[in-house]
Amino acid sequence: MTGSAGAGFLVGSNVFGNITVGNPTAQTTKTTCHITGVTLGVRVRIVAIDYSNNSTVPVSNASVTGQNVVYCNDERQVTTFRPTKTNSSGWVGLSYGGVGIYYVNITYPNSNLTYSLSIPARPVTATYVVFNISSGNVTTHFCAFNYHCVTGSTGA
Repeated sequence: MTGSAGAGFLVGSNVFGNITVGNPTAQTTKTTCHITGVTLGVRVRIVAIDYSNNSTVPVSNASVTGQNVVYCNDERQVTTFRPTKTNSSGWVGLSYGGVGIYYVNITYPNSNLTYSLSIPARPVTATYVVFNISSGNVTTHFCAFNYHCVTGSTGA
């Protein structure tokens, strides 16, 4: 099961951060990008359907791994996440800065299945994603400056 959403944003005139990509020993491959503002992070909540009462319940202890990928002048820049697990509310915070796409792999406890999501990260915006592991539904909310979010408390 794969869910994905949208695309990230990269270049702008107000510089809040730089990304340098390339081989440091070869001067001809050095590339610098100016980012309008780094993301405020991606927060993912994993839920499942409890079929005994048709309610949605959080999935705690799900393993989350992945990478944040940014393209700067056609050069790929990758930041690998440290492996982490969802908390008792099903939330995990992935605050790695940058922009681009977060490629997230989720492994459900006691299952051999791995679910992959592609999550866009926007400048100065927090991205909240709820993934229903039972139905495959993905809901994404972008909260500029982390204000006016409709997702409520993250617990992450």
